[in-house]
Amino acid sequence: MEVNTRIEENKAGSIVYGPRVCVDEDGNVVPGAGQESFDLNDVAGLITVPPRLHADNGGRGIRHAHTNFYTDAIYILQNSTLNGEPALIRATPIEYHWDYGDGTTRTTEVAGSSQSEFNVETATSHQYEETGTYTVTLSTVYMGEYSLDGGQTWIPIDGTITRESDPLQADIFRTVTRNVADDCVENPSAWGCGAPGEDSDPAG
Repeated sequence: MEVNTRIEENKAGSIVYGPRVCVDEDGNVVPGAGQESFDLNDVAGLITVPPRLHADNGGRGIRHAHTNFYTDAIYILQNSTLNGEPALIRATPIEYHWDYGDGTTRTTEVAGSSQSEFNVETATSHQYEETGTYTVTLSTVYMGEYSLDGGQTWIPIDGTITRESDPLQADIFRTVTRNVADDCVENPSAWGCGAPGEDSDPAG
């Protein structure tokens, strides 16, 4: 392991010399090695892939019904060293900022989860007032902590890290009622027996 001095550029464009860091054989910075404490750079290094944004029913929903969204964000734990001693560092999602694409936003402390039934209200679901196609976005906020005693005590790292998920498209339809000869058990391919939105009129 090699110890280098990290060179950084401040907002004014000036070069400043940061703390000494250790790099492995591939030139990657080893979190905590050669440092007096962990910082947000170490936390950011744990989150290599942003959380993925999901929606039930492939993002298809019905106007005035609950369209459910959720994310797979989880906490990330890594073994490391600090001043040559074993350490643990972790990044934990603490807030989720949802933008449903229709001017409505919401902040939750839960990631949400998939629902087996349609039109179930959850902490992360949303009711659209109009039909159309909406772009839904999610920002996940992480806090960082480290432990020097095998995880019995966790020390917070100042600041937070925000990661943006890839946008998701939600297609919202209106319902149409028709009289049919068979129910969906007798004729699964009959009109109205598809997933929400398949036999709905996308027009306003």
